[in-house]
Order: sequence, then C-alpha cells, then structure tokens
Amino acid sequence: MKEVLILSDGRPGHFNQTLGIAEQLEDVEIKIINVHYTMHIFDFLVRISGFLYRFLPFNRQLINHILKTALKEECYQECISAKPALILSAGSSVAVINALLSRFKNAKSIVCMTPAFIGTDPFDLAVVPEHDRPPDKKNIIKTIGAPNRINKKFMEEEIRNWNRRVEFDLFSLKRPLISILLGGSDSYFTMGTEVVARLVKEVEDFAETYNGQFLVTTSLRTPEKVENKLKSKFPDDRCPLLIIAGEWEDNPVPMMVGISDIVIVTEDSVSMISESVSGNNKVIVIGLEKKRDKKRPTYLRICELLKDRGYISFIEQEQTGTGELKRLMKKIYNAEGKRPLLDDTARVAREIQDRFL
Repeated sequence: MKEVLILSDGRPGHFNQTLGIAEQLEDVEIKIINVHYTMHIFDFLVRISGFLYRFLPFNRQLINHILKTALKEECYQECISAKPALILSAGSSVAVINALLSRFKNAKSIVCMTPAFIGTDPFDLAVVPEHDRPPDKKNIIKTIGAPNRINKKFMEEEIRNWNRRVEFDLFSLKRPLISILLGGSDSYFTMGTEVVARLVKEVEDFAETYNGQFLVTTSLRTPEKVENKLKSKFPDDRCPLLIIAGEWEDNPVPMMVGISDIVIVTEDSVSMISESVSGNNKVIVIGLEKKRDKKRPTYLRICELLKDRGYISFIEQEQTGTGELKRLMKKIYNAEGKRPLLDDTARVAREIQDRFL
C-alpha cells in the first residue's frame, strides 16, 4: 500500500482540502505531518527560497540542510523518515517544504491553490480554482470550488456522530429541514445583525408555513453581536439547534449539509459554499454588504461560476426581508428536477490516481 503524505500548516480549511482528496484515493495509507518551523522568520525565508528553487538546482545536501535548519527537530525527523509515493499540501507556508521533500524523497508533489513565490511549475500537479484564472498547463487541474471532505459516506457518519451529541433525535426533525450556515465579516464583507435577522425571519416563516424546522451555525468570523442576537432567540421548537462556532469543537457543516432539504449559506465563505454544493443540490447563497473602498477579491467569482452552471441560487442581501428568499425556497424545494452535485474533489482524486498511483 502506497503512502500519501499530507503536510499541514494547521489551518483547517487548507487541511480539509488535502484530506478530502487523500480520502478518495484507493489503496493508500494516509500520513499527516504538522509542519512547525524553528522560528517564524524561517517560514518567510523558506517561501523566498521557493522563488530561487524555480531557477536554480537544489541538490539533496542543500535540501536536507534547509529542512534541518528551518523545521523543528521532531518535524524534521518525521519528514526524513517518511516514505511517501506522493505529497499533498495546501497553502504557501508548506508549499516549498512539499517541493523540497518531494525531490528529496523522489515522490510526486501535489499542491492546492497557487502558492506565493514558488508558483505551480515545480509541482507534478497543482489544483487551482477557476476564479484564480490559472493558465492551461499539463500540471494544472482547474476546480470550481475548494476540494473538501464532503461525500455521502462522510456526511452519514457525521450525522450519526452529531446525533449522539445533541439532546434530540436528528432523524425525527420535521421536514422541510433547512440549514443556515453563517460566515462573517472580513476585510471585504460586513455581516450586520439586520441582514441576519431578515434572513432568519424568512426562513422561520417558511418553516412555519410548511411545518418544518431549521438549524443554524455560525463561524469563527461571525460578529459577536450577531451571535448574541441569535442566542437570545434560539434554540426553540422551530430551531432546535443553534451552534456557535467558538463553543463547539467539531465542525457541524457536513452533518447539516447532509441532513437538510435546503442549505442557505452566506457568500463570504468559499469553504462552506464548496461543501454545501458538494453534498446538497438545493443551495441558496446570500450576499453580504461589501466595503466600497476595498478591491473585490477574485475568489468571489466562485458564486458567479456556480450560479451560471446551475449549482446554486443567489440573492443579494438587499433582497432579504422582501419575501424573495421565501419564494426561492419554495421554488427549489418543490422543484422536480435535481441540480448536479459539485464533484471537484472526486475528479481531482481520479486524476491523481490515474497519473501517479
């Protein structure tokens, strides 16, 4: 059985991309190394060396010296003792370590997203989202969303796990069941209490009309004012489960995506949008207020791509509270045809399997 090594920078979003791909590979053993630098400055210096790596030959002695100097001893020993057939990583912080260790171990290297300085050319395969407008190259596979762990088996496992944790039976919840996945504010988006209140009110009205229920989760970026407003009202009979991200250890998104009839997610979170459309074909994305003095991030093209290709419905935040969301929920809930599920992760895994395993 071949070894697949994941180099993790400790960021859950990055780790889930690589683990989601690795879990769909056949006849492999997955090993995970959490990369730790001896000093923070070495993270930056290793990234800079990635630029030089593109143009200069790095022999085994130099690679070993860089790894031994930059990494904490335990991490270095884990890397040196590994025997991978291929190495997976996501994020600029570990991309160069991936390239160096792959050459040192004569392993295939796969990177998610385009890492700074080193770029995608040194890797055997780069998994790059279309919204970054990557070039057409043999070593680049384009995705619409972010690879993730969502698949039928994983969602079923997470539903059973959460059913053991909550104080009621998830399988007895009333239908239609709606899940609301809230992101939060960042350098470009602002999530206010007003838009969330309007969103929740329309979902509540829809659930009451059809005698259904709904679940809500926040993220670590959700403003405290929004969380407090939600906690002052829920849980109740109509919304039996409110998950405040900082108060729960486990990620509820796979469970919520898998068990729900409709998923509603805010547009700021690429990871939650990607997970939603990978596991549920009735997804509505809600726009948030944009900061006009900030440049529009390229990753926002994901919503345009998903809408154009029929994976999501989208409404702007100004439309919440007008009845448009309730109308859209009714339309997609009663729709006879099924939207496709996004299969980016499985497609990437098949490509890796065919090329390298």
